[in-house]
Amino acid sequence: MKCRDSNFSATDLLAKSLAKTLAIKTGQSLTIPEQEHLVNALFACKAPSVSPSNRATFMTMTVDELDKKFV
Repeated sequence: MKCRDSNFSATDLLAKSLAKTLAIKTGQSLTIPEQEHLVNALFACKAPSVSPSNRATFMTMTVDELDKKFV
């Protein structure tokens, strides 16, 4: 069985570890400037659509898709 982190360099693995350790914790409040910085930093990334653990960071929905969620 192949380790899923085997394709990453040592630098990438360190960055993933730091990202997880330093991540904003659940329930922590952010100021508006902190929120804006976080969004800007996300979209400045090489792969903004996935987290270091390969989870989706955001999704795009149409208005119709959003309406269906609340019907």
